[in-house]
Amino acid sequence: MDQAKWHSGVVACSMRGLADQDGVGPVSARGVMSWIASQGVGHIVLDAVHPELRPRILSRSARRDLAATLKRDGLGLSGVDVFVPPAHLADPAHADRASSAIIGAIGLMRDLEALGAGGGVVCCRLPDGMVDGVGEALIQASEDCGVVLASVGGCFEGLPRSVDLDTEGPSAVASERPVQVRWGGPRADHLVDLAPVRAAMLVQHPAPPLVVDLSGSVDAGVSLSGALRAWTESDPLGGLG
Repeated sequence: MDQAKWHSGVVACSMRGLADQDGVGPVSARGVMSWIASQGVGHIVLDAVHPELRPRILSRSARRDLAATLKRDGLGLSGVDVFVPPAHLADPAHADRASSAIIGAIGLMRDLEALGAGGGVVCCRLPDGMVDGVGEALIQASEDCGVVLASVGGCFEGLPRSVDLDTEGPSAVASERPVQVRWGGPRADHLVDLAPVRAAMLVQHPAPPLVVDLSGSVDAGVSLSGALRAWTESDPLGGLG
């Protein structure tokens, strides 16, 4: 697969969890996108479990409108998150619906890329074990659409990895060589040294994007500005972002 298609080498903000946070503003998808744009972030990761962005309800015209909205807001697309409950992928009663949501997100990424909105990684969270055939179906959909699907947590042979700095630590970036790196922003009780993270990302070709995931934040605005500042300060001579 041509990874140059999704390479952005930038800092992006995920929509994940922002509709539930005070201070972000309107909980609509457009409201959250506008809030991200207002924070000075140039790239976004959409949330495919947001009620207004579920791929199964988005018609072709709705996808065109979504691509146009991103362009109007000055946001480049850097990925799609589709964090269905991991346990559903391991449960025969829920696996079809959960895997369909992920496959739908893959199709959404393909369509938005074709509409010129940008490109990126579709990220999900996998359980340690899945219902037979589910992992293979996800890989097949990814290959058919020419879209990179990555898992954060869990693993399945053939699927690339997304590393979460808050749970796996900076060393995982060098050892895993992920297609995406995620971070919740600076916290006093959990300091992350970004210098080795940046160095490990820069030796990859293409360099993965850094996704700021504020779903666990208390104050999204403060966390995002702190993350952007910390990333810049980790390399005052320039680099990603």
